[in-house]
Amino acid sequence: MRRNKILSSWVIVMLMIFLSSATMQASEKYACIAENFDSIPQSRSGIQQQASSDIQPDRYEPNNNTDQAYPYAMTKKLTGWEFNRGYVNSNCHVEGDEDFFRMTLTKGVTYDVILKNLYRHDRHIYIWMRNVDGSWTRWKYKYQEAGQPEHYKFIPDKTGEYYIQIAGGGVTFWFAVEKEGTVNTALWPSELE
Repeated sequence: MRRNKILSSWVIVMLMIFLSSATMQASEKYACIAENFDSIPQSRSGIQQQASSDIQPDRYEPNNNTDQAYPYAMTKKLTGWEFNRGYVNSNCHVEGDEDFFRMTLTKGVTYDVILKNLYRHDRHIYIWMRNVDGSWTRWKYKYQEAGQPEHYKFIPDKTGEYYIQIAGGGVTFWFAVEKEGTVNTALWPSELE
């Protein structure tokens, strides 16, 4: 009888360790980190703004800084294909183009921050907030890798206006900053099969 209790206790402890490890790994997968800045850094080392091809500016231009940030609530969301349904379609029409969108986020609500359709382009998605003292805080995906889609969870610690920044090379991309569970989070089409 005592041996069964010890074995049962051991199994319960091992199960708790396994479950806490799985939970930590799952939450780490979507981790973001915060960085503080006196101001928003300028576009990558003064890259010249030259046409990358015959790409026309997207409907949200000019939106190259926070002063010109396009209201996210007024963007047109894609419909149809499940993989990009609910996402915003945008592009970098010139080398060095950055896109900013502004939106109100609610304290304590979990948001999915997703950027996809990169295909080897070094592009990333950031969330910015202006602090009371005029400095800025930026959140980004903890494991950024050139050419790879990004998905992280963001939970604001205060309600207010935030800015989404898409920066890096390449052409067309899809992105979303939506309440958790309201848009599919698949990073590759094969994840939906």
